[in-house]
Amino acid sequence: MTNTDDILKNISDFTKESGKIAKELIEKGYDKAKIFAEAAKLNVDLSNKKRLLGKLYTELGKLYYASRNIEESERIKAVCVKIDESKVAIEKVEAALEALRNADKATEAKSEADKAEDNTESESAVEAILCTDCGATNDTTDEFCVSCGRLLIKD
Repeated sequence: MTNTDDILKNISDFTKESGKIAKELIEKGYDKAKIFAEAAKLNVDLSNKKRLLGKLYTELGKLYYASRNIEESERIKAVCVKIDESKVAIEKVEAALEALRNADKATEAKSEADKAEDNTESESAVEAILCTDCGATNDTTDEFCVSCGRLLIKD
């Protein structure tokens, strides 16, 4: 029975040792997880603080720009003048684009009216043949469709 007792003792010792190792691994894993969680929190906090700092820099720049007439250096004045010139240039380009859009709309409207008038005049003056394939309007003297090239059938 000594062999059986020895085997059982060895199994018991092995199980206890395995349990200790498993417990240590779990504790190490838990500690690692805590470290990762804390690092993630710190990274989020750092990101938020950097974003706030950026907003503060922007606000400071806007405030300084608005109050730039109070004792400023020549270099800063030059940059502010360039900013003002850029704003004016942008406004001019935007106005030109708007005028161009309005002119283009007026031209399109006039062009559509002219086309409608031309179509009315030509339809009343000349008979037309409709292409059976694409539906394009062709002159009665045409043998082939001016749009798709299909042979026109004359009645």
